[in-house]
Amino acid sequence: MNNQIETAVDQLIPAPARSENVIMGSQHFLNVLARSIAGELYKIHQRAMSKVLSTIAIVTVVLALLFTNSTSSRLFSDMIYTTISISNFIGTILFIILAGTIVGGEYSVGSIRLMLTRGPTRIQFLLAKLGTMLVCVCIAFISLMVVGIITWMLLNLPAGRTIDWSFMNAKWLLHTALYFLVTLLSVFTYCVLAISLSTWGKATAAGVTGVLIWWFLEGGISSLFTILGSRMQNAFGTFFAAIPDYFIGNNLGALRTNQQNYLLGEAAGSINDLHAGIVIIVYLALCGGITWWALQTRDITN
Repeated sequence: MNNQIETAVDQLIPAPARSENVIMGSQHFLNVLARSIAGELYKIHQRAMSKVLSTIAIVTVVLALLFTNSTSSRLFSDMIYTTISISNFIGTILFIILAGTIVGGEYSVGSIRLMLTRGPTRIQFLLAKLGTMLVCVCIAFISLMVVGIITWMLLNLPAGRTIDWSFMNAKWLLHTALYFLVTLLSVFTYCVLAISLSTWGKATAAGVTGVLIWWFLEGGISSLFTILGSRMQNAFGTFFAAIPDYFIGNNLGALRTNQQNYLLGEAAGSINDLHAGIVIIVYLALCGGITWWALQTRDITN
């Protein structure tokens, strides 16, 4: 009886009129995702951290070009390699910090509860974070390339140096573009790892510390397996020696090295592009899938 009365009362109460200042956008999946990415980019733009990290990256690239400046006839080509290499190193560190922060910060202040109960779905939340980092990586690397070119022009053009542009042909442009793209992929892969660990650990420190430790220790672990493989002249030795070929850093490094070696006329690395590409895709799919599963099954009220 009480339920019938409450239902009748609810039906009599009209829904409140929506304010004219509230604009409801399309609820299509891609439209919601695009607005979520735009919102994330706005939050990053408003943070002081983004400005500090951007300044560090720009200063690092400029200083690297100042110290490596020479009179080589391939100076422009050398500048491209130097800028991309330095951007990859410093960008990996800075973007790991940023990626871990934009996810871990949601848990530290509790805003993820509001977002997942009233905003986008959980898969849209995850894709928005990943899409935001992809956009940020692209913008940052393009901006650093512009900074590198401007710095190179200021250092060399006033001196009247003659630059040999004969190296710049279709193949050089193609492989330089591929070198640039695989570097973007390298930094974005570590961003995915930082987002995954921050989501699993529900804290910024989990993503930032975990990925940075693995990034720095991976080289030492690879050397250890290689030494074990060389000393054990049996099937176990072959197994240990092959393990580093499936590490994230080694495969990302192989993708970059293969393009760089092609441009410099050197021999390709021990890991081919197909093997490295498949390994990285598996890592990205695995990390993304587990992170999505963790979001879907997690009680956000806890």
